[in-house]
Amino acid sequence: MTTPATVLAHGVGGRQDLPITLPQLVVAAALTLVVTFVALGLLWREPRLDRDAVGGRPVPRWLARLIDAPAFRWALRGLGLLAAAWFCLGLLGGPDIADNPTAGALYVLLWVGLAPLSLLLGPVWRALNPLRTVHLLATLALRRDPDRGLRELPPGVGLWPAAATLFGFVWLELVAPDRATLPVITAWLAAYAVVLLAGAALFGAAWFDHADPFETYSSLIGQLAPIGRAADGVLVWRNPLDGIAGLRPRPGLVAVVIVLLGSTMYDSLSNAPAWLRFGQENGLHPAATGSGGLVLVIAAVAVAYLLATAAAARIGRGGKSGMFGHL
Repeated sequence: MTTPATVLAHGVGGRQDLPITLPQLVVAAALTLVVTFVALGLLWREPRLDRDAVGGRPVPRWLARLIDAPAFRWALRGLGLLAAAWFCLGLLGGPDIADNPTAGALYVLLWVGLAPLSLLLGPVWRALNPLRTVHLLATLALRRDPDRGLRELPPGVGLWPAAATLFGFVWLELVAPDRATLPVITAWLAAYAVVLLAGAALFGAAWFDHADPFETYSSLIGQLAPIGRAADGVLVWRNPLDGIAGLRPRPGLVAVVIVLLGSTMYDSLSNAPAWLRFGQENGLHPAATGSGGLVLVIAAVAVAYLLATAAAARIGRGGKSGMFGHL
């Protein structure tokens, strides 16, 4: 049975609402991809974006002073804490999901809403992240440097922890049984908070940069925001494509992108009649079927990426595979 939260989490319509048949949709999508990549291959043979650009037009001074003001940053932290407190009150509310906004707040306001907000304003979750603020307040109370933990973060860890926690969230959203119920949401969020806060205590505040799935997601999309920082730290209005061109390769970055793409693809495929029929007839628990399907689709996206980059390395002049040259 589809709950209101499930409907909210996955939109209000589907492919069947389109005025075209499924074969027409598949052919149109395939042609769009082919034409797009052929056009890019023929028309974009030389780099046209400056990944090292320090330019852009500086924002007005009043806006730069406002954004960089400590009071403004603390106001954003306070807003994040208030939102988290409201969310926790929802977790303590009644079990009737139709009257409880918690699932909608997690799957729609946060996960879906974070994309356009980051696209417009940049990596906003870093400023709002209530767990980052809790860690900061705890270290201030203990008179410790928030950037220093009990141990140094291992070199090369990159975004691999974020890829793992991101997979955990998309599994919750797409596969977990009773995923719109308060006990399931509470259990997942408790585990998420423990992993993030324990890691921050061990490795310092940098752990959030490496392990928080929402912060990583917001930061990736924020590379396309029209406002950003130049190499010297000055806030500028910029070409959003210059921002994404400046994204530097990091260990685990490709894994994060593959999990995002694979989970999106699985979300679409899991509603196909053939998959629904397979899930009903294979005799396995729906969570086992869904988990296996999610892993297989993400693995297929990873294989497609590796094949595409290998082909690009052979075709390219320098034998390099581009911005995401390695996992």
